[in-house]
Amino acid sequence: MSLYDSLVDGRGDPSTRRVLDDWRADRGMKTTRLGVALWIADTADADAAADAAAAAAAAADTADADADADADAATDAAAADTADAADAADAAAADAAAAAAADTADADTADTADAADAATDAADADARIRKQLHSILTGEIDMKDGLKLIQVPGRYGYSVTLAGWLRRESGDEFTLHGAVTVARTGGYRMDGLQRLATEGPKKGYDVTEPAKAVEEVHRLLIRRSLVADEKAWAKACPRPDGWLERAT
Repeated sequence: MSLYDSLVDGRGDPSTRRVLDDWRADRGMKTTRLGVALWIADTADADAAADAAAAAAAAADTADADADADADAATDAAAADTADAADAADAAAADAAAAAAADTADADTADTADAADAATDAADADARIRKQLHSILTGEIDMKDGLKLIQVPGRYGYSVTLAGWLRRESGDEFTLHGAVTVARTGGYRMDGLQRLATEGPKKGYDVTEPAKAVEEVHRLLIRRSLVADEKAWAKACPRPDGWLERAT
């Protein structure tokens, strides 16, 4: 493994990260993160969606023109039939045929416009989703070891809140030691996680017993990470035996 790769793998350590930043700065390098690749993909997909919307709009314009031409032709035919008709019954029949043709053209135009609007709405929704994903993953989390309150994805889209001693192993791979699962039993608070991290699990929260097994966690699965107060969590989530802090 090269020196650069070793520095990248160890960037969770503050001192290693400072060396890595100096190494990049000396060589005029810019930090490339996962969000850059997503931005490129997002831009390409957004352009494709815009092209699709433009094509749908062009198709709608063409349909409008065709419908207008059909209506004009039907009107001309009705006028000719009326002029040639010998009696009022023929004129009435021609008028009915022209009206029916015009109604059909209007219906076709409306259906085409609705389809174009639906395609545009779908493209806009897809672009919004990709933009949100890009925004989430662009920022790279360089976390320190220690007692953390984290949230990870759970069942049915809900987040699972865990408190435990987090240690980076290599790259984006972390291990969580002595973890407890936290469940809220009281009402919702806007500052709930911040208060929970700093004050510990007071009234309104239940916590499990500390896990004996070590849990592996990938950085991209961590939705939120807060530094927890060790004293406030001393009883619910004590420091694991043999836990050593890395030099900072």
